[in-house]
Amino acid sequence: MIVWHYTILEHLRSIQADGVIVPGGTENSPFIIRRHKQAVWFSSDPVWEATAGPAFFDSSFRRVERTWQDMQRNVGIGRIGVEPHTAPYRWSDWKRMSGATAKEARKYYIAAMKFGGRPGDWFLTFDAVPSAKWVSLEIHDGHGWVADAQTAVAA
Repeated sequence: MIVWHYTILEHLRSIQADGVIVPGGTENSPFIIRRHKQAVWFSSDPVWEATAGPAFFDSSFRRVERTWQDMQRNVGIGRIGVEPHTAPYRWSDWKRMSGATAKEARKYYIAAMKFGGRPGDWFLTFDAVPSAKWVSLEIHDGHGWVADAQTAVAA
C-alpha cells in the first residue's frame, strides 16, 4: 500500500525543488491547522483527498472550496506517495498529540466531512519527509494518475 500527499501542481513543483515535504507546508488549505503542532498529511484514498485542495474567494469575496474537478482542470494536481510507515500516525493520534482541544478537533472533523474528507483514510507524520522516502511522484493528466516525467522517483 502507498499513502499519498495530494496537492496542486504549483505546490508539487515547490516541494520537488525543495526535495522535502515540510510539516504545515506552504499550502493555503483550510484544513492546515496552524495553531497546533504541524504535520505532513497523507491519504490512503487512491484518487484524491477532498481536504487537500486550497480554498479561493469568489467575486463577492466569499470563501469557496475548490472541487477536485476544478483543480484538475484549472490548476493541475499532483501527489507524492510514501510507504505507510513514513507517516505512522492517524487522525486519533493527531487529536492526542497536536495540542488541539476536543472541541477544536471535532470542528475540523466536521468541516472535513462536509467537504468529502475521510479521516479514516488519513495518515500523518510530524517530521519532514525528504525525497529519499518518496516512492512515487505523479500528476493527473486529465484521464488518470501518471508518473511525473520531470522527476525520476524509484518505485
